[in-house]
Amino acid sequence: MCKQNQNILLSVGALCLGGILYIFLREESWIAKQVPVHTCLADMRMYLAGLPLGFFRYYAPDFLWGLSLGCALIAVCKPDREKSWIYGFVSFGCGCVWELFQLVGVIRGTGDVWDVVMYFLAAVFCIILYELHINSHDSEDDQP
Repeated sequence: MCKQNQNILLSVGALCLGGILYIFLREESWIAKQVPVHTCLADMRMYLAGLPLGFFRYYAPDFLWGLSLGCALIAVCKPDREKSWIYGFVSFGCGCVWELFQLVGVIRGTGDVWDVVMYFLAAVFCIILYELHINSHDSEDDQP
């Protein structure tokens, strides 16, 4: 599979997984309130509410959404190795702006510093994945 398709697949997967975590674990969110609550979903939320899932409830969706944006930008823009870090950190910048808007009250939210840390880690992880993929293809090209 080519690296563009892998980045698109990773982007869509991270976006969907972040959304699923947000909907299932954050029942007070606007998105979760829009999803009809069936008996099995309500039971699952009650079960999950009793588990210590703070990281997955509050920070994993931000990490996954930042990763999704970074991978999508890399897939669409197809940067050189030297410029790949720019696209990873554009996702970090977007996350910072999002949190800043929450902090000053433009949009509803907490403006949490740990969310910014998650966006930063997602940008770094995105760049590392891209570099590993480039390095694996370089080593395949070097073999006779």
